[in-house]
Amino acid sequence: MIQGFGSSSTYSNLNVSFNRASHNKTSEKQIKASAKPEKSPEEEKAEQIQVDKLKQRDREVRAHEQAHISAGGSLVRGGPTFEYQYGPDGKKYAIGGHVNIDTSPGNTPEETIQKAERIANAALAAGDPSGQDRAVASSASKMKLDAQRELQLEKQEELKVSQSDKQKSADDSYLSEINIGKLVNFSA
Repeated sequence: MIQGFGSSSTYSNLNVSFNRASHNKTSEKQIKASAKPEKSPEEEKAEQIQVDKLKQRDREVRAHEQAHISAGGSLVRGGPTFEYQYGPDGKKYAIGGHVNIDTSPGNTPEETIQKAERIANAALAAGDPSGQDRAVASSASKMKLDAQRELQLEKQEELKVSQSDKQKSADDSYLSEINIGKLVNFSA
């Protein structure tokens, strides 16, 4: 009897253990289910559409900023900076970004003109320039026009100096001829 009781007791303990394990598994499922409710097929489809849109936007943003970097070359200061959004899948997706570019004028009007052209090209390099990209390109165009005006004024000033020097040289030559003529007259 003791053995029987022992067997019965052991069997009883196994049932209890089995029931506890079964109870624990059910509890874990219930916890998981309450933490993350089951989604309907429509909800899953909507989330997948949202993830697909975020992936597409991420590719567009990264390509856009890479176009600025490629066109900007040595004018680019550092790498791109991105703004992110988490998708329903828990991953980060780039939804916006920017690249810092040196927009200071060059040392001479000629350098400024060349630099302004490179800035405008870098700003408009992406296939779909943003409002900020267009504003940078517009500022670069203004910088180029200002440098062209400055260069034109310098050339006009050089031309005036050159003409003044020519006139002075012509006047000096004329005076020399007069003086030579006077010398000749004195000797005659």
